[in-house]
Amino acid sequence: MGYDYSLFIAPGPGPMASWPPVPPAPLGTPDQLRQRVSDLFPDSSWRHFADTWFGRATADGMELQLAGGDDGICRFLIVRRISRPALEALCRALGAVAVDNQTIELIRP
Repeated sequence: MGYDYSLFIAPGPGPMASWPPVPPAPLGTPDQLRQRVSDLFPDSSWRHFADTWFGRATADGMELQLAGGDDGICRFLIVRRISRPALEALCRALGAVAVDNQTIELIRP
């Protein structure tokens, strides 16, 4: 099992050190992103607190966190307690990469 990952659209190919210093492309609105995650993990449940959505998918045991920025768009999805195969499937479904927040490993499925 994994622990903490940040998912986002990579601003370029290659290693992170070669990327331009720009914000990642949008993953979508909070509603769109929750729907895309729920399509992949149908047992997902969500709750809203402050300006952040917290999700859980019981089959995999994962926890998710997302929030729209000032423009109402999500650029990052934080995922905890997710298996590597489920992480890679989620990245593929979102067209995203993941960064292991503990080791700073870039994961490009």
